[in-house]
Amino acid sequence: MQIMNFRLLDLRVEKNLTQTQVAHVLNVSQETYSRYENGRVNIPIESLITLASLYQTSIDYIVRLTNIKSPNKRAQVESNKERGKRSYHFKLK
Repeated sequence: MQIMNFRLLDLRVEKNLTQTQVAHVLNVSQETYSRYENGRVNIPIESLITLASLYQTSIDYIVRLTNIKSPNKRAQVESNKERGKRSYHFKLK
């Protein structure tokens, strides 16, 4: 039974990583990661955060809430503020 059709396979292949390598990053077995990738089990939020960071995308993209692959623009603006760079305020759609 498939819980959610995540984009994990595409993202992993794009980065030329194996399931075993990603499982090691998440501190889970390869079998558990395979279940995440196939949508057989829910992914803990901590793992989703790690995966979004690893794949340089957003959790929304991973779980198909958006088709925009780049991380949240608001987060980029906040990050620029912390570095002392000029930032612009804008409204997200």
